[in-house]
Amino acid sequence: MREDTLFQFVGFETTLNLDDFTAQWENFARKFFKKDIHLVKLEQQVRTRNRFKYISMNEWPIDGFSFSFMEGRGSDYFPDHRVKVVQAGGYTPVHLECENQVPEMKIVLMLNEDSLRQSAFDKMPHHYLNIYEAYYQSCLYSHIVELFTDDANAAQLYELLKKRFGCEAGIYKECLVLEG
Repeated sequence: MREDTLFQFVGFETTLNLDDFTAQWENFARKFFKKDIHLVKLEQQVRTRNRFKYISMNEWPIDGFSFSFMEGRGSDYFPDHRVKVVQAGGYTPVHLECENQVPEMKIVLMLNEDSLRQSAFDKMPHHYLNIYEAYYQSCLYSHIVELFTDDANAAQLYELLKKRFGCEAGIYKECLVLEG
């Protein structure tokens, strides 16, 4: 991660399989490299069913951040209207333990809690913890939390988190990375 970086989180509601989705998604994501974006990661939901089948995490320089993932489009859908795009907003990292490793599984929590302490996750079976805090008041969530774990503990950790926080959550696996 570079200093002065914001992370844009974008959720995608769709029933498209990975190949059909990435064919459309890549065309849009590549346009942002002209705007100084550093990195775009696409993650696919596995073993859980929640609102977002895919999540994109886009790394921007703080002075070049752009809210729009659709480059000037007023629509919140991909052109074929089988993908709804939900902007979570721009987030700043407040705690990062995992930056470059590609773990087996990641559980993503999207929280609306004013104060979130790292200690809330201390006794849970995970290897690494990343916490991002809303940078703008207009963000959809107050915090986005990533807990990295192995395949064997993913389901147990997911259930613990859903019970503890009762929020939007899912188990995700990285499936595509575009670098600028």
